[in-house]
Amino acid sequence: MFWIWTPSTEFSYFINNVEFDPERDLKIMKIYYEELIKTVKPEEYPWEVFQREVEIRNIQIVINTFNFFFKYSPESIKKMAVIFEKRGIKLDELLKQFRTKFMRFAYIFQKWERENILDRMEEF
Repeated sequence: MFWIWTPSTEFSYFINNVEFDPERDLKIMKIYYEELIKTVKPEEYPWEVFQREVEIRNIQIVINTFNFFFKYSPESIKKMAVIFEKRGIKLDELLKQFRTKFMRFAYIFQKWERENILDRMEEF
């Protein structure tokens, strides 16, 4: 998958490495956006567009994570674990980090459900 690097993509990769806390995420996102609009006119990149793009990017990150792990067999993952461990990375610890991504993913889907966005997707 090829993405055009945008502020929403940059922010999404950053926030995906921070423990999930919806209130703190929103505060950090607003701070980022306030700094962003010092260089971009807010009418050219409205808050609502930025916020929705961040949600979409976060979902894409999780989907890519799922794709990575589910395309490999358990045997292949065990081989990867050995390679990771040789580099000082424990695969189990790495997988625990994905928990944050999955929690954010679930939160976004719940938010979209409340906003009836998922119902509107059927129109497409």
